[in-house]
Amino acid sequence: MKSAIALLLLGIFFIGCKCTKHCSAKSGLSRAEILAKYTWQVNELWTNTSGNNVHYLRGVENTTEYNQDIVRLTFNLDGTGTHTDATGIVHQTTWSFSSDDETNLDLTINGITTDHWNLVDITEKHILESAARASVLISARWEPVQ
Repeated sequence: MKSAIALLLLGIFFIGCKCTKHCSAKSGLSRAEILAKYTWQVNELWTNTSGNNVHYLRGVENTTEYNQDIVRLTFNLDGTGTHTDATGIVHQTTWSFSSDDETNLDLTINGITTDHWNLVDITEKHILESAARASVLISARWEPVQ
């Protein structure tokens, strides 16, 4: 009986502490505020191009043909930001959430290339995202630059 009461109280606690769909329950910051708070770097990347898999894991493995160590993203609250590519060139970006629940994000680089991120999870520790471009599937984990 005591364990049932404890579970009920725990459930009420979590329901009572639940943040709205636009904020992180742990930090109280909105997803946009978390994006803007950090410069983000690729920690892990899986890419499948026409059945060929490549993998990058910071400090461990890089079977991509690019230097992922220098890739960076910044997000500003006004929907702008920057993307540093694998050659070190910094590009201007625009971004916006493309779903009401903020689990999809559109990132446009130099006003030309738009990546449609799906299954986006944003916390103060990571951004998880998946994207598809023609015959390329991408899954990535981004982490704040330390």
